[in-house]
Amino acid sequence: MNQFRSRKAAPVAAPKKSWLSSSADWITLKLGLEQRLTPNALARILWMGALTIVYIYFQHNFDRLIRETERAEKILQEKRAMFISFKANYLYSSKQSEIEKKLEGKGFTNSQSPIKISNP
Repeated sequence: MNQFRSRKAAPVAAPKKSWLSSSADWITLKLGLEQRLTPNALARILWMGALTIVYIYFQHNFDRLIRETERAEKILQEKRAMFISFKANYLYSSKQSEIEKKLEGKGFTNSQSPIKISNP
């Protein structure tokens, strides 16, 4: 055995293409483009597409938030109007004269007449 004999070089495999490069080749072939689509151009196109999707997502969420806020404001105004009307009815029915009218119908009478103030 000769240890100094040069060995045959092992066949070097072709460098493996990245998925971006093979995708660019496939798109070029499918679209029938005259010039090859470069992987850098494809990466930029994909980046812009991703940014567009994120923008659309946030825009839809913002629109939904506005609709929910308007709906909540409408409900709040309705409840506020109901509260004001109930409060007015309560204050009206809690007047002494109104209470007397209700109790007279049930047979109760006022034992004291109201004090009259006279000016000298």
